[in-house]
Amino acid sequence: FKEKDRKIIVVAENLADGKIRVLVEDNGGGIAIEHLDSIFSLNFSTKSELGSGIGLALAKKLVEKRLNGRIIVENRSKGASFTILLTV
Repeated sequence: FKEKDRKIIVVAENLADGKIRVLVEDNGGGIAIEHLDSIFSLNFSTKSELGSGIGLALAKKLVEKRLNGRIIVENRSKGASFTILLTV
């Protein structure tokens, strides 16, 4: 991918059951299947020099422990998507 071709889409919506859904998706290369089980682990990074591996671990802890929500990751045909479900 060329940098100019990359896209990130963020959609937030109120659901009928009193929840809020936030969807964040991109059109990048997706997440390697062998990394899917590890991406929320503290200190896990595929960026040897730039990544500290705390971003997604912190996001999951914030969403699940502090906000009593869920965060779900999925690979798509092009890119990956993260869905955050929160109760209002």
